[in-house]
Amino acid sequence: MTKIILRAELVEENEKKRLKFVNEDYYRDVISRLNPKYPVTVTITNEIPVRSGNQNRFIHGVAFPIISELTGYTAEEAKEVCVQLYAPVKVIEVKGIELETRKRTSQMNKNESSEFIEKVKQLAVDLGGIIPNPCDVGFFCGKKTCPVCSQKLSTL
Repeated sequence: MTKIILRAELVEENEKKRLKFVNEDYYRDVISRLNPKYPVTVTITNEIPVRSGNQNRFIHGVAFPIISELTGYTAEEAKEVCVQLYAPVKVIEVKGIELETRKRTSQMNKNESSEFIEKVKQLAVDLGGIIPNPCDVGFFCGKKTCPVCSQKLSTL
């Protein structure tokens, strides 16, 4: 069995939704190579932008250790403090009872992670310290509008 992942966008035309494949030629090529004797299973999921690897490495390798130094807590305790203070709230239901809890850093999407990092950076300032911008310490955001990353992208 071959698993093929094709990226597509959901577009609406004439009040009907349809998939528009990012690379139509690749889609046609893949379909043409399938054996029509066998059934095909199609799975469609929404791609939720999860935090980037750079965001993850930055928050765990730079931000939490700095909060740790400023508070005297371990990096893991500093992370828990930040999660309890700034992570987005989520509601879970157990046996009909709704409970509010906080998202773990691994459950945050890119936007939530960016907002979380900004709040953690502000906490460092409030504690008398500073957390550098991710791009200044090598954890590139990749945005064309970023002064650090735009220079890096132009040299590639």
